[in-house]
Amino acid sequence: MGTGGTGGTVGPDGGIIFGCNCPFGEACSPEGLCASICGDRAACVFGGTAQCCSAGTVCQDGSCVTDCGEAVECGGVCCESAEMCFEGACVAQCDDPLQLCGDDDELCCASGEGCIGSACVPLLNDCTFSEDCEIDELCEPSVGVCIPRDSVEVCEYRPPVGDFAPTIACRWTPPNAPPGASAEAVEIASMSDVVMTPSVANLTDDNGDGSTDLFDTPDIVFVSFNRAANGCCTSRGVLRVVSGACNGDGTMNTHASLKGLGAADWIGNSTGIALGNLHPDDLSAERVPEIVATFKNGGTIAWRRTADDGSVWEVMWQNDELPNNQHSRGGAQPSIADLNADGRPEVIVGNVVLDGLTGKGPNDADLPVEALAWDGRDLESATPGSNLGIGNNAFLGPVSTVADLDRDGLQEVIAGNTVYNYDGSERWTYDYTTTNSSCGGSLDCDGYNAVGNFDDDDDGEVVIIRQGELFILDDDGSPVSGIPLPIRIPGAPGDVAEPTYSPAAYLPSAPLYDEDGDLLPPERILCGGALNLPAFDAGGNPIMSGGSQVVVQTAGANESGPPTVADFDGDGFAEVGTASSTAYVVFDFQCTGDPLPPECEREWVRWMVENDDCSSRATGSSVFDLEGDGSAEVVYADETTFRIFRGSDGAILYEDLTHSSNTRVEMPIVVDVDNDGKSEVVIPEPNTDPGLGGIEIWEDADNNWVRTRRIWNQHGYSVTNVTEDGQIPRVPGTNWTRSRLNNFRQNVQPGGLFDAPDFVVREISRLDCDDRHFALAIVVGNDGSLSVPPGILTHVVVTSDDGQVFELGTVATSGWLLPGQSEQLEVLFAIPDGSSIGAIVVSAIVDEDGMGGQQYNECDDENNAAASNPLSCLSVE
Repeated sequence: MGTGGTGGTVGPDGGIIFGCNCPFGEACSPEGLCASICGDRAACVFGGTAQCCSAGTVCQDGSCVTDCGEAVECGGVCCESAEMCFEGACVAQCDDPLQLCGDDDELCCASGEGCIGSACVPLLNDCTFSEDCEIDELCEPSVGVCIPRDSVEVCEYRPPVGDFAPTIACRWTPPNAPPGASAEAVEIASMSDVVMTPSVANLTDDNGDGSTDLFDTPDIVFVSFNRAANGCCTSRGVLRVVSGACNGDGTMNTHASLKGLGAADWIGNSTGIALGNLHPDDLSAERVPEIVATFKNGGTIAWRRTADDGSVWEVMWQNDELPNNQHSRGGAQPSIADLNADGRPEVIVGNVVLDGLTGKGPNDADLPVEALAWDGRDLESATPGSNLGIGNNAFLGPVSTVADLDRDGLQEVIAGNTVYNYDGSERWTYDYTTTNSSCGGSLDCDGYNAVGNFDDDDDGEVVIIRQGELFILDDDGSPVSGIPLPIRIPGAPGDVAEPTYSPAAYLPSAPLYDEDGDLLPPERILCGGALNLPAFDAGGNPIMSGGSQVVVQTAGANESGPPTVADFDGDGFAEVGTASSTAYVVFDFQCTGDPLPPECEREWVRWMVENDDCSSRATGSSVFDLEGDGSAEVVYADETTFRIFRGSDGAILYEDLTHSSNTRVEMPIVVDVDNDGKSEVVIPEPNTDPGLGGIEIWEDADNNWVRTRRIWNQHGYSVTNVTEDGQIPRVPGTNWTRSRLNNFRQNVQPGGLFDAPDFVVREISRLDCDDRHFALAIVVGNDGSLSVPPGILTHVVVTSDDGQVFELGTVATSGWLLPGQSEQLEVLFAIPDGSSIGAIVVSAIVDEDGMGGQQYNECDDENNAAASNPLSCLSVE
């Protein structure tokens, strides 16, 4: 109402009182005074109007608002004492509105925190992938930092346990030689067999962004040979660099085929491959891993990449002297490590150390002063009577390893029965007094190695497999409490027999020894032949019977392969697996006591399954929990069969009877070879059946195998020895003190084991059109927790306004889809001749190949489809 102004009022005596001129909100009282129109309360005036505020309200800025006293009024309500008014609502009293968080902005995030999912969570290290974060963290794409995994709801897919469906995804065979190729090129094209352990790392810039990193496809490096032409063993071969991605037709792409500098410098067909950056770690421009291998007749070579696509490599260095035939007679397995933590890696082959940058050995005059190089054989020659280890068993090797056993920041070389300090000095050597097998090679069998933790301290223990026996030694070379030395490696049931004697009537009454004082085993393995050895007593005196010295048919060849350390049965303790000549055996150090635990095959043995490996008797194996259920699987291939065993009891989960190999020290490996967020098995094979040799990539037909790393860089792989992008750490993390590790020759399950994508179609629109064409845009996104590489298919269908249905096929994403990211796909719909179409509806399903097949299991696979509104050239877009 309008109030105020001049005028008169009637006085008490009936007269008129003049001169009352009141402002808005007031009126002339009978006494001729201006007073509030609201009595004892002030009128609330705004412009030319005034009003009376009701009880419990006050006038504020021309409006009647709630009377909050000293509290803040906000949108008609009184804020609490710890609140402020922001954008018309009571919210938490933060120093900066950017700190507000919560469903109702009731929280203030502290410094170093961010508001994610309506909660304040710590913002940790920068990241691109969750693999950049710690095991209990994930990468939050909205801010590009790691956050605690339990602070947000995570998109997960947990595969069903027991739905085990391995299948071959693709197979590598060598590319054909071009017309007019040289005789050498023709020979290289014929080399299709593989009998060594492949290595995997990112070596090529596949997406063309100028960087070789985890956005690229891993590559497989291996040596192939021609078994039919050159024989099975210690043959000449050529090194291959092959993309880990499968082509649609089941083939694979070869980037390069490499050999040494000279025409005769062929690579050994059973050499190992080591991958890693050999440059000093302060050279930021040198980040691409190099390749290290050994020659057929001794020597070592390294290549560096000179073309981003991996098609061209140059010899970085070639050492023709080491190792030589005093170290290896075939099957040497190199490793890369930074022994002295100076940022300059070394190459280790058995008990030989070469400078990683130059390949120089200890006797090279031009060895850089800052380089480290040594040869353990030089130590032996300088110490008459010593028996220093190299790392051989059977007739293959060396297979040594590197670890910082005492955790002093300097790594040791473990080669057979000797542990060398980083500088090549001998730390200790274990003297063998027993044997359970003959030694099939011309070099001493001193053992294959691994490292793990089998006692209550935090130092590492040395694992040795040698001539049919297992040794677990403490970091100082002493026995580990509670574990006997040695543990005999049994043959398969039915393949073990009592020894025979000559004279046949002789019955031993005491242990028998050979002329070197080694105990003759009380049983023999029926594999690889047996040896007839004269028998002696413990004092070296001949054992006589009937006037003749007793001759014993001793154990046949059962040397056994490189040890694998893993928690096979999920009980929290590490076990050791090895392949003998006639059985795969898992040693469990909880299998002791009277009575034995019911799950144990015999004392110290959890389980054993027959195999067939009388050729090398030295094959390796790897372990991985493919289903993520806490029970590991053993991945193993012998002469006739590729099998996957259940780690807890040895049950055969899968076997491929088409596998064939002459066997060396090779093993299948488990790795994410194509960067799809799922694990695959890479199997080498020198199959004599045409078309079956080479490299096979196995996957689960239902995409149920869980994630793992994209690297397996050498035979002696232990996870912490190399970063996922192929860098060699100065001081590696201690594998055996990490609860989820304590393993060797087993790949790791990363944090976010069950992380999954969640594909959605965000938008379908018309880009352009004319009377015969529609240019369409389909925006697909990933609302899940797993980053996915290019190639996600979207199936597109168009339905016209006259009821016709047109299958447009599939269109693939061209870039990575990280969590929260989207990509616009473009599709052209051509109106068929003779059709008159005014409007269309476009339907799209992401992660759909048009035949019901999916590339990924998702946390929500019910939200992949969407349809547009009717689109026409008259549509307003």
